[in-house]
This record gives sequence, structure tokens and C-alpha cells, in this order.
Amino acid sequence: MHPYLLNLGPFTIYTYGFFLALAFMSSFLLFLYEVKKHGFDIDTGVDIGFWMLLSAILGSRIVYIIVNYNYYLDNPLRALMIWEGGMVWYGAFLGGLIATVVFFRLKRL
Repeated sequence: MHPYLLNLGPFTIYTYGFFLALAFMSSFLLFLYEVKKHGFDIDTGVDIGFWMLLSAILGSRIVYIIVNYNYYLDNPLRALMIWEGGMVWYGAFLGGLIATVVFFRLKRL
């Protein structure tokens, strides 16, 4: 896979990030379609999607930092530089799953 999808001067679209965003948006729209189809509240579906996305990004970064802890022990401020890359899919999955379970329990769904 090519790391860069498109370069427009100083603006670069990275392939991984583009397809990650595309995957989230398409799955989120499909999820909202299913929420509406089964008669559930669409606002609750949007809330779940927001918290899943936020938790997936956070979980992905946290697990990446844990896996590469030697590097981040020497460079602790680099852990905040998420735009430089450093995310793992299984951290995103765990973060999204935890957020969904917590959300469902708090809302008693």
C-alpha cells in the first residue's frame, strides 16, 4: 500500500487514514440505517457512534504506546503527537467495545 494517497502542496492525504475514515463513515451510516429500521431513537445511535469513535481513537493510541513503551519512555511528549501515526486496530476495537458497553449500561439499554 502506498503511504500517501494524494499530495496537494503542503496538504497530504494518507492512504491508511483515508480508508480508516471511509470505513468508519460507511459503517456508521449502515448502523444508523439499522437503528432507524428497527425503530430505535436515532439520537441515541448518533451518541453511540460519537463515543465509539472517540474511544476507538484513544484506545488505539494507548495500546500503540503500550506496545512501544521503550520508545515512549525516552520520548514521553511524542505520545501526544497522534498526527505522526501510531495506532493499532485492536486498540481501536477494544476502546470502541468498552465505550459501547459503558454507554449501554449507563443508558440502561
